[in-house]
Amino acid sequence: MQLGKLQRAVVGAQQNIIQTLQQLDEIKRVINKTPALAPALYDRAESIRLKLLDLQEHLTGDPIRAARSQTSRVSISSRVQTALGGTLQQTYGPTRTHRAQYGIALTEFKQLAAALAKVLKTAYQPLLRDLDKAGAPWTAGRPVPRP
Repeated sequence: MQLGKLQRAVVGAQQNIIQTLQQLDEIKRVINKTPALAPALYDRAESIRLKLLDLQEHLTGDPIRAARSQTSRVSISSRVQTALGGTLQQTYGPTRTHRAQYGIALTEFKQLAAALAKVLKTAYQPLLRDLDKAGAPWTAGRPVPRP
């Protein structure tokens, strides 16, 4: 049950990162197409995007290295999948290795979740507020403007 909760949290964090990256892509397009908006807003959006990509890589791995069969850091989701292997369709239960993978994944995920929350709270949300203050066209993830 603990592993299931962790897996749910990992999937939720991954989806949150994906959605925020999509919103940042849209924000950057809007900034590029709106001459009245300061270029510094674009730089802030790109900085946030890079931080999120780093978190995403830690969470799910490096897809470029994986495509080239190169070794890379073991991702949190990979550790969770390894731990799941010790609980699903097994009659002997999880081994010490499965339990260790769960422990490492849990510790790393807690750190990642804190870092993600910090990026969203201290960088992404202020960017959205500044876009609203600057009168930027509406983008997904922002409140619907009132006329």
